[in-house]
Parts: sequence; C-alpha cells; structure tokens
Amino acid sequence: MYAVIIIVLMFLGSVIVWAEDDEPTDRLYEPIKIGITERAGQTLGQFSKKIDIEWEIQLAERRLREVQGLILEDKLAPVLLADLRERFAAHAGRVETLLREEEETGDPLRAAEFALFSEARMSAFEEVFVVLAPQLDDQPQKQILALIEDIQTKREKLTAIRDRVEGNIAVYKNIERAAKNRARGSRTETDISERRFDQRRMRLSESEQAYLQTELDAALAVISEGRTFLENEEWADAFLAFQEADRYAQRIEILADAARVIEFR
Repeated sequence: MYAVIIIVLMFLGSVIVWAEDDEPTDRLYEPIKIGITERAGQTLGQFSKKIDIEWEIQLAERRLREVQGLILEDKLAPVLLADLRERFAAHAGRVETLLREEEETGDPLRAAEFALFSEARMSAFEEVFVVLAPQLDDQPQKQILALIEDIQTKREKLTAIRDRVEGNIAVYKNIERAAKNRARGSRTETDISERRFDQRRMRLSESEQAYLQTELDAALAVISEGRTFLENEEWADAFLAFQEADRYAQRIEILADAARVIEFR
C-alpha cells in the first residue's frame, strides 16, 4: 500500500515539474501549471508578504514570457492572447495592491525596491513587443498593441509608488540598512545580467551588443557612484544609485534573452 502511494506521489511530482515549462497551448498548462503549481505558490504567499509580492511579480512576468513565446512560435491565437492579457492584468494589479500596502503599513523602502524591479522588467518586455508587433497580422497586432498599453499602465502605477517613497527617502529610519542591502543586491543582479549577456553575446548583432554594453556600462558606473555615497555615509543617495543600477540590470537580462531570437536594435 505504502509503495503504491509513494509511486503515485513520485508520478504526480514528475508531472508537476514537467508542466512547469508548459505553454498555454499544452494540455497540462491549465490543470497543472495554473491549477496546482501557481496556486500552491500563492498559498505560500499567505504566510509571507515578501513571498507573496515576489510570486505575483513572477507570475505577471511569466504571462508576458508566454505571449512572447507564442508570437515567436507562431501560435498566438486571439483567444489565447486575450486570456493571457487578462491574467497579466490580474497579477500586475495584485502586485500594485501589495506594494501599496507595503508602502503604507510595512516597509516603504522595500516597496520601492520591488516596484523598480517589476517596472524595469516590464519596460524591457514592452520594448520587445514594440519590435514584434509590426511582424504580426492585423488582429493579433492590435491585441499586442493593446497589451503594450496594459504594460505601460501597470508600469506607471508602480513608478508612482516608487516615486512617492523615493521623494521622502530621507525620513526613513532604516535607510542606512536599506542602502547597504541594496548595494549587495544591485551588485549581484548586475553580475547575473553580465553573465547572461556574455552567454548570449555571440548570437547578437553588433548593434544589439553595443546597446546592451551601454546599459551594462551604465549599471557599473552607477554602482561605483553608489559605493562612493556609501563611503561618505550618504545613505539616501546610495540607495537611489543602487536602485538605478538595478534598473539597468533587470532590463539587460530580459533583452539579452529576447535578442537570441529577435533583433531589437
């Protein structure tokens, strides 16, 4: 009996892992990827605000990646795109709600960090879709243009949260700790993006390489500036500098991945 249970659990586990990479056109996408794995993540978020925010940001981005994948594989049916737009809007709206709550009753500086992370990555996807839209037929092109507007609207709301926090940054008592944590985080994110760029470099056109190298150089320059602020104990300026460095890092990661299959510059 126990052996049967173990076998069943192992089988279910393998199905769940297998379904993680499923696309909206696959059979396991709705019942397993959406119905089990993603809902499980949302359940975990009930026990931690940080996990809840991170998971919703990931799900919003996942929907955008799925749209991009369907376009590139020429599988973008209108009904699929409409569903993914609706799901993206729901997740992005949830992110906004959580970050407003974090701003008002939690840690505003953490809200600003998450807002920047999400808005930077949204802006990169927006750039990708601007390139892809003209390649589509009339109906899907209109839907992608509408999705771009959705992304802009959601991104602007996150920018508003970040602007409010950063506009009052000097009043937060935990700014020193936040600046030091941001220094470590932005350096790590930039290292990850630099490695991702190097892995993709040979597949990129010269103009794409130059564009991403400019973004990377800007990130490294801002990190250097932020370190100077840290040494001078100018915590607010350091935090803002590392925020800007992270913006470049997030964009590089998304665009370097996209540039494997499309030419955006």
